[in-house]
Amino acid sequence: RGYFIQEEVERHIHIGADCIYRYKNKMILLNSVTEKPLDILSILEKTPTIDWEVKLNNKEKTTVRLIAFPVSDEVANNRRMKAKKEKKLLPTLS
Repeated sequence: RGYFIQEEVERHIHIGADCIYRYKNKMILLNSVTEKPLDILSILEKTPTIDWEVKLNNKEKTTVRLIAFPVSDEVANNRRMKAKKEKKLLPTLS
């Protein structure tokens, strides 16, 4: 399990492996039929769960399964606190 890297997805598909990746918020995913970009955050605001086939925004238009579901309030709060701490540690450009 790791962060979503298109080259790794292709490699895993090629060897027949099933893998779980974390979705990077700014990554562009495409509707599997229309191949138009999906606004995942907007979709999740309306529907808390997703289980769809989508395409990657790569030359091959690789089809992957996208699954999203809500986590508990405790897990969400811990992730927010961790993100806030990490943001404070980032160097600022002067």
